[in-house]
Amino acid sequence: MSYLVFARKYRPQTLNDLVGQEHVSITLRNALTQGRVAQSFLFSGTRGVGKTSAARILAKMINCQNIKPGEDPCGKCLSCQEITVGNSLDVLEIDGASNRGIDEIRNLRDTVKFKPMSGLYKIIIIDEVHMLTGEAFNALLKTLEEPPAHVKFIFATTEAHKVPLTILSRCQRFQFRRIPTGAIVATLEAVSKKEGVKAEREALFVMARQAEGSLRDAESLFEQMISFSGRELKKEDVERSLGIPPHSALFSFVEAISKHEAKRVLELLEDLLARGEDAAFFVTGLLETFRALLLSEVMEQPGKLLEMSEESEEALRKLKGRFSKNDLFMILEALQELAWKVRRSANPRILVEVALLELASRESVESISALVSELRDLKKNDKSFPVPVNPEPAEQKSQAQPQKNFSNPKASSEPSVITPPKSAGSVSLRATAAFDIADFRTQWPEIVEAVKAVKISAGNFLAEAEPVAGDGKELVIGFPEHLRFHKEVFEKLENAELVRRAVIEKTGITSALKFVVLGRAYSTYGTAASGIDPAVRDRNAEEKVPDIITEAMNLFEGRILRKD
Repeated sequence: MSYLVFARKYRPQTLNDLVGQEHVSITLRNALTQGRVAQSFLFSGTRGVGKTSAARILAKMINCQNIKPGEDPCGKCLSCQEITVGNSLDVLEIDGASNRGIDEIRNLRDTVKFKPMSGLYKIIIIDEVHMLTGEAFNALLKTLEEPPAHVKFIFATTEAHKVPLTILSRCQRFQFRRIPTGAIVATLEAVSKKEGVKAEREALFVMARQAEGSLRDAESLFEQMISFSGRELKKEDVERSLGIPPHSALFSFVEAISKHEAKRVLELLEDLLARGEDAAFFVTGLLETFRALLLSEVMEQPGKLLEMSEESEEALRKLKGRFSKNDLFMILEALQELAWKVRRSANPRILVEVALLELASRESVESISALVSELRDLKKNDKSFPVPVNPEPAEQKSQAQPQKNFSNPKASSEPSVITPPKSAGSVSLRATAAFDIADFRTQWPEIVEAVKAVKISAGNFLAEAEPVAGDGKELVIGFPEHLRFHKEVFEKLENAELVRRAVIEKTGITSALKFVVLGRAYSTYGTAASGIDPAVRDRNAEEKVPDIITEAMNLFEGRILRKD
């Protein structure tokens, strides 16, 4: 007998043999037991999860001559044997990719008119049905609408969204799930025993993870590894053959990054690449490791989501607590961007080195947050604490510069200044204001409601604005850039007067009002009121500098030095 690959040799023959698809097995078995067999079925799901195998099993159950209610097909009758070997005249398997035209479907319509030769039903299995042309689907639709009583259709596809809704509505749909890594490992262990192969469980885990939920892919990898290593499979051999960085190496990287050991990180990378490891595989593996670390921080028992071996889970537990959740969020975002760049770079090594050095040299987000919080408290308690909003290079500070306007540099229109009459001059944002803008913001909702009580439309528009800054002479109220029309509404004297009266009534402040359009960097109270200069925030947003870093630069009169 010719050699059979494992995927065919160990193909499921009964519903109980389907791995990880219990919901499908139970439903089909109950439908047959109750005599509620649909006219058409659609099996959808990713590759290698058992769709075509389930179609053949269902065909055997429908036509088995000895089947009993609630049981599997006998596998011994003529119908079962013919379906198993694939030469049954009553079961027609069609490849939708190569028989996708209208002529093939017309021939099929002629074929289904004839009654089955030996079984109870003529069963049509169309694999990759989404590959049929639109005309072919239309030709098939008429047969599905009024099918002969002796015909059953079973469709299989990896892309159900490409199947027309008119076809889907006439089918019972079964969504096949991605097979869990643990279930794949258990199946590979059973296969290894039958084949007389001694395989480490860690090695099977590596293959199962690489299969990404596909049992067929895992069985193909298993067969490949036997050809590579013989009858004894070790984890190291599998990782070396597939070009996958070992988990132990990935954990070493995590530990070095947590200790800010930049030199150690480069040494580990050199060793890894010297062994021929793929840079893209490495970055993906490191990304998955930090993901696992994050899940272990937020969940007490993340084992089901991690899909790791016991050895890897133990190593992960030792690293728990090395990073805060905010740090892990930042690292995962950086690695995700790196993974995208590495796949498109002609020299990915440089990208990986720079990214790892940045991660190893980073400052903790938590420590910066605590420092900024302390400085905020200091500023709140001591009104004389100077907080410059527009940090500039030292060489520019020595020159006499006119004070900057409140409005954002990106604002497309000039600000409106409303009574008392005054020029639209600039106002300093140092902590020398006659009133505290932070306290004013707490009263802003009351001001909005007061305006609504007089004029609902004006109040609703004003609710989209926020106080930006102010001193004893002028109060600046800003609208987001996409709400320029709202700002124009308050350029009308009667609407501006409503706001001015509400401000006086609720706060006693008689400052002039200035209405401005803010740049895109402004969105909510927290953003516009944080005390960060709009120009600095806009520039840093483009360069992906976190807001908390920008605010820290503000407090310390710092700036980012660039090398042009």
